[in-house]
Amino acid sequence: MKNRNIDTAEEFTQQPEEWIRKQFGITGLRIYRELKGIPCIELEETGLDKKSICTTRSFGKLQTDYASVLEALSNHAASCAEKLRRQHCCAGSMYVFIQTNRFRKQDEQYRPAFFIKLPEASNNTGTIIQYAEQALKQIFKTGYKYNKCGITVMDIVPENVVQLNCFESKPRDKWHALEETIDKLNLKMGKKTLRHAIEGFKNDWKLRNENMSPNYTTKWNEILEIDLRLNANHKFQITKNKSQNSKEIPISHKFYPS
Repeated sequence: MKNRNIDTAEEFTQQPEEWIRKQFGITGLRIYRELKGIPCIELEETGLDKKSICTTRSFGKLQTDYASVLEALSNHAASCAEKLRRQHCCAGSMYVFIQTNRFRKQDEQYRPAFFIKLPEASNNTGTIIQYAEQALKQIFKTGYKYNKCGITVMDIVPENVVQLNCFESKPRDKWHALEETIDKLNLKMGKKTLRHAIEGFKNDWKLRNENMSPNYTTKWNEILEIDLRLNANHKFQITKNKSQNSKEIPISHKFYPS
């Protein structure tokens, strides 16, 4: 390219196509055509459905009691169920694990996992939580300091081709309608507005995020509010939201209020 005095993308597009292909191959030719406005790769409007879905988080502090770990795992299971419904699929099996912190050499290490095959593929939150709890009962042991738990749902199939189980007598239509209503309400009123009681409310196991930046562009209650009136110190009064204290920002130029 230097020998042909090509320093910019525009100069690159002015070269003969045959020379581009000979020097850079099919990949270079595609780049050449894309720069000239000729699409070479079709855009995918929607991504492919996932073959497995995993939800896992580290705890904000080490957990030793069963109830806290179960609460965390139930939240992860509910998240997996919601993601399944979002792509209109059901899961036929799940993999549950808990683990201690391998970097804490002073602690005893324990990293068990348990696989469960569901009698019938499902995306129902209550069902996913129920079997996740069964798996946790099999692997949880007292005396260890756990720092993480998680769940992976697998054997995912479209919800309209689920192989039914003749020994399962569940009101599927009613459950589907209930989950759909809950999803709509949570979307409108806020995440986790409606939840299963086993998911808890305090969530003391969650990661600490006191220093997390506000979501100015994605959450209505965190939109930055600016008071353009100047105070006695000739400073702007800026408020993050109504529930937080205001913050004074010095002005860098002379400002004359109307």
